[in-house]
Amino acid sequence: MPRRPLLTAAAEAGGQDTIERAYTAREAGISAATLGDWAAAQQWFERAQGEASTLDKMPSVRAMAIGLLADTAHAAYCAGRPEIAIVKMRDALSALPGIDPEGTLAEAHCHRVVRHGLLWLYREITGTKAGAQEEVIYSPGCASNTEPLEAIREHPVVALDVAFYLLADADEALAAPTGFYRDFRDYLVEGPIVSSELSAAIAEDRRTIATRDPTNFVQRVRRHASVAEMVASGEWLETDAALKNPRRGTIPLATIRQDADEDLRRAAEDYLLSFATAAALAGAFDAIDAVVHEGLASSEIGALHSLLRRMRGDLTIIATDRDGAANTIWLLREDLTARPAEFCWASAWLLFHVNASRLRLGVEEPLVAWIFGGCAYLVSNGRFRLSFPATTVPPVEAVLARPERTIASAAELLLTLAPAVATRFIPQARSTLEKIAGTSPK
Repeated sequence: MPRRPLLTAAAEAGGQDTIERAYTAREAGISAATLGDWAAAQQWFERAQGEASTLDKMPSVRAMAIGLLADTAHAAYCAGRPEIAIVKMRDALSALPGIDPEGTLAEAHCHRVVRHGLLWLYREITGTKAGAQEEVIYSPGCASNTEPLEAIREHPVVALDVAFYLLADADEALAAPTGFYRDFRDYLVEGPIVSSELSAAIAEDRRTIATRDPTNFVQRVRRHASVAEMVASGEWLETDAALKNPRRGTIPLATIRQDADEDLRRAAEDYLLSFATAAALAGAFDAIDAVVHEGLASSEIGALHSLLRRMRGDLTIIATDRDGAANTIWLLREDLTARPAEFCWASAWLLFHVNASRLRLGVEEPLVAWIFGGCAYLVSNGRFRLSFPATTVPPVEAVLARPERTIASAAELLLTLAPAVATRFIPQARSTLEKIAGTSPK
């Protein structure tokens, strides 16, 4: 008789004591997983965990019960239920403080292999590796192994809270998150980790810009300025060894008034202009209006008020590249291809900002597409608005015909477009475009 029916029958029949029922159900789960029936494996591991959890006064059995939560998470993910995997892994991590990582062999094994299971789940969901980890392999039932090897103790135990940050990232990466990523800090054992908070803030800033979400703009821009300052200092960087006892703390909110440090101010301006550029190119002017309204009402970011006023058309005289970019945000409410010279300058101002920005993700690609799209429209449908099109349009068409769509090719395109729109860039602007395009004199 095949192994699966024998194990299933034994598991269904159970035994005279709880531990026997837990062991048998676990073996049935491993068998089902080996045969590819992950849904059944999940059910058997859950059943085994329920039995083992009633004997939690014994450290080795308590470790087994916690390991079975991770094994259930593994089976659930393989069965196509990532939301259950997140919840079960959360429960496993939350239970780990109840056992000693340097205690019995079962406890030592559980602490290390549950963390290993978290890395496996993180990789599977996000498609990325955490830190310098190599390929992660997770065998069915390995976290609840009842015969672990003593060599497991040689593996380091990373701070448990690091795992909660990774699980939160995995949850947010799901098509339908469980919501754990919003409240995972409630599960932290020793409190926020500075390096993880910085990584989370950077990822959130990029995501906010890409989605044009104006919620809590003032708080986010103040936090971003602090993040930029902390990253520049390098003090937050930690070695792999330091992850056993990482630096704890949160990110303070910077005050960005007129007397603020120049680097702090520029970081805040970078966030504001990148957000507004992405929103304007997407036509999300309601998001820009919300940011301007909230920002002008806040004295904590007074140094940004000039740029915010430009984004609603209050100021027009340009003194810096960032002034030009902010003015362009206001101008993009209209179709600038009807005014080719303004289109060319607007493109240049935004290109100057994005080229110098540290927040290019979610901004660079749509800007380059907008510049190429506008130029293509001008040479095909707006030729009558161009100067001496018989001689000025062919060079533009030659650049448009190339496959490259990069910041450099966009800069080259604007340099080529300038004669067609009867525009002569001032020397500084032309020099900047040439450097971006890689065509500046050697």
